[in-house]
This record gives sequence, C-alpha cells and structure tokens, in this order.
Amino acid sequence: MALAFGYVAFAPIFHDGDGETLSAGIGGGDACLGVPLICPSPPLQGGGVPPPPLSASTDGSVILPQPSPTSAAPTPSVPAEPPTQAPKAAPSVKPAPMRLVQILLSSLAFTREENGRGPVERNQSNGEREAGDGQTLTIDGEQFSNGLGVHAPSRVQVRLDGRCTQFTAIVGVDDEKDRDADGQVVFRVLADGETVAQSPILDYRDQGFLLSANVTGVRVVDLVVDPDGSQRSDHADWADARFTCFAS
Repeated sequence: MALAFGYVAFAPIFHDGDGETLSAGIGGGDACLGVPLICPSPPLQGGGVPPPPLSASTDGSVILPQPSPTSAAPTPSVPAEPPTQAPKAAPSVKPAPMRLVQILLSSLAFTREENGRGPVERNQSNGEREAGDGQTLTIDGEQFSNGLGVHAPSRVQVRLDGRCTQFTAIVGVDDEKDRDADGQVVFRVLADGETVAQSPILDYRDQGFLLSANVTGVRVVDLVVDPDGSQRSDHADWADARFTCFAS
C-alpha cells in the first residue's frame, strides 16, 4: 500500500525448519524494518525537501504525518476607487446689462395737462390761445428744436411706471415776449408728488438753466411752472427736455 508521504509494506513471513521466523524485506537490503514494515520514500527526483517520515505507535499502527495547516490565500487587494468628485456646475450666464435710451418729453403722452394760456405746445413756444401758434423755442437767443412751450401756471404729467432713471431740461422764459416784459417763473419737478428738483426764479434776462432730477423707480412725474408774482408774459420753455429710460 503506497502512501503520500512514504509507504508501508507488509512482507510475507516464513518459518524455517528450525522454528525461526524470517521476514522478507521489501525494497532490498535493510530498507524496510519491522512488521509492519516502515519504508522510507524513494529519493526525490531533482532534489527538494522530503516529506516528514512515518512513525509507528506502540501498538504497531502507522501514524500518518499531519499536513501543516494551509494558510488562507491572501485576499487580493482591490484598488481604492478615486474619491467621487461633485459634478462641476455649469458656468453661470450673466444677464446682459439693461440698455438705456433717451426719450424726448415732447414724444410722450400726457396723463394730465394744465396751462395758463392756450394749450401746451410741443416743439414750439406757447404762442397765444390757438394750438400750433407758437414759434421756435428760444431762451436768451439760444434756439432748441424740441421741448414744450407753456404759460404759467402750468402742469404736465407723464407716467413712467419705474422705467426711467433721469430727467433733464434747459428751462427759462421764452424770447417771444418783449424784453421789457416782467415774466418771472419757477420750474419744479415732482416725482410721485414730491419735489425732487427746482430752479431759481428765472426771467427774460436769464440764460437757460439746466434742471436735472433723479426719477429712478418713479411712477408719475409732474412738470410744474409757477408764476412769481404777476402772470403777465410768463411764457416758459422746457427746452431739450428728455428722460433716460431702460429700453423695453
């Protein structure tokens, strides 16, 4: 019977004529000893470490060598996954800046109109009582192609609904009246009922006065001309009057 780490052989036993017991070895010479016979493994081919020898217990049984416990195969290492990166946010798109435009006062509709003599005139002086009877807007010899011609006391109201930021105008007494006339007026800009800009008292001797008002977020603007004393010859001009507004 061959074993994995050597082998055990049982040899026949002979008795000679003198009553001696003889045992026949297996493998030749003294290679095997005892009964049962313990035989070492044949030499390993090509060298190497021989397996542990077999041993016999006291009762003659064979004790097989216990294989050394096999260590568990190492668990293959799993490469760590790279840290998850948060997806990059899409680049924010900045809204295009709002475009500002200039809007002439004379091109707007009026929500309220009051005038001391005749109608409010667009792009000409007040004239007299008839519509369209004015002349070129002129303040101290300087002419203007656009604006309003009024007669104090006067009020013109326009609705902006928060779309505009600035109002500007050149204001003064129009030259259509005699230089000897005593017209004297004050210009005021009201934003939602509150005065936000006002001129000094102006008469026919004064040059045009630049009047500017911040109207950001304002819903309604009133352009008022008040007489200073007598209303005689109070012909007043809102020359080159315009609003700066957001384009729609």
